[in-house]
Amino acid sequence: MLVMERTEKRLAVETKVEQQLELIEQSPLEEAWENALDLLRQQIGEATANSWLKPLRVMGCENGVLTCRAPTKFIGGWVESHYISRLKMAWQSVGYEVATVRIEFPQKKSAA
Repeated sequence: MLVMERTEKRLAVETKVEQQLELIEQSPLEEAWENALDLLRQQIGEATANSWLKPLRVMGCENGVLTCRAPTKFIGGWVESHYISRLKMAWQSVGYEVATVRIEFPQKKSAA
């Protein structure tokens, strides 16, 4: 019985360390993305935000242009047609001067 208690404590400590490392390694842009996602979850619901917006990867924010990469063309197209203005407003709410949101799609591989 004592062995199980130690195992549980060890797992909890390891998980805590991983979470701390995750927090330390976030760039300001990644942190802003998490904050923007939290705002969007409140507006459109957690399931919707997790399905359509969470898969996006923020590539950069320069000269008022926020660039995100979608994992698929379908997700990218859906986000472009339904959530661009909300994305822009969420980023502005977390302190970024975003005038335009650009969604990149995966490049189609050519048959060689």
